[in-house]
Amino acid sequence: MKTGARGGDFKILTDAQAERIHQAALSLLQDPGIFSESDLFLDIFARGGARVDRDARVIRVPSEMVEAALAAAPSSFVLYGRRDPDMDLLLGASTMAWAAPLSRSSSTTIGGSRDNPPRPI
Repeated sequence: MKTGARGGDFKILTDAQAERIHQAALSLLQDPGIFSESDLFLDIFARGGARVDRDARVIRVPSEMVEAALAAAPSSFVLYGRRDPDMDLLLGASTMAWAAPLSRSSSTTIGGSRDNPPRPI
């Protein structure tokens, strides 16, 4: 399994700038929120605690919900090679990797592993 290049202290933004962007994103997720034509997305967000206006098809995500999701996210994960374990790539907080843009067919899946293929979204 590849592990990517060791990350360093390369920072494009200061901590204050990153925090400003984070706070702006939290604000936008609450108002105006997210428009979705998908009933499934509306249901998922409503079950998760977001305020959902089904008539307007708008999801308003409270900042506490976003912060909880960020806290629950893993610090690393494996990006599995399609059929070749040598192409597996471990991504995490201390590594970085550069790649060409993905095609739609290879970027519209979630979850899974080589033995348990991801399902299309």
